[in-house]
Amino acid sequence: MQNRKVHIERFKGRVKENATTKLKNKMNVKNRLATSATYRTRNIERAKYSQKMRLQTNERYRIKKQLQTKTNNKLRLMRNVRHRQQQLQWSNSSMRKWLQNTECQELNKKRSRIRYLKVKQTDKYNARHCNIVRNSRTADDLELTPDMRQKLRKQRTNVRPICRPINSHVQLTQQQKYWLRRSRLLSELRRRTQRQQKQHKMALKSDMSAFDIQLLFN
Repeated sequence: MQNRKVHIERFKGRVKENATTKLKNKMNVKNRLATSATYRTRNIERAKYSQKMRLQTNERYRIKKQLQTKTNNKLRLMRNVRHRQQQLQWSNSSMRKWLQNTECQELNKKRSRIRYLKVKQTDKYNARHCNIVRNSRTADDLELTPDMRQKLRKQRTNVRPICRPINSHVQLTQQQKYWLRRSRLLSELRRRTQRQQKQHKMALKSDMSAFDIQLLFN
């Protein structure tokens, strides 16, 4: 046993010093891996053990391995559609299991709030939000003038509800706020249209001036 260890150490020294011996040993290893299943299995186990020990002892090798793994994973996600779908399904299932815990739910809410506050202060977020609001407007909304929108906003801020619902602390979603605002704008538009029709009808039937008629309705 001791002679074998001495022989192995001498052979390693010759491989390091002699390029011909190194190339010859490399070819012999490839041939044994291709022909011998036992040697291939033993070599795989030995490589796994060696890599595990290097990861535990060598900090530089561990950082290099982590960066290499991240790069390979990004490339696989970009090129392999099946791997991307599997990774997405695994992430969704893991997130659902993680959110079943109450502490994890609270932690996720805090992280989401912090992330939202950071993104909200950027110009990119403001420009994107303006584009979404502009594109979500319908033809009826576009008929309203900016003065009408400003007046409705003032009315909403000044008017207080007579009675508050029980669940007044519940925050409305962006979609619910949009439809509420849209209904108010449309009601204001209908009210103004009806008033203009009445003024026009009164002007046709009476001898009053248009200015006097407007004063009557206002």
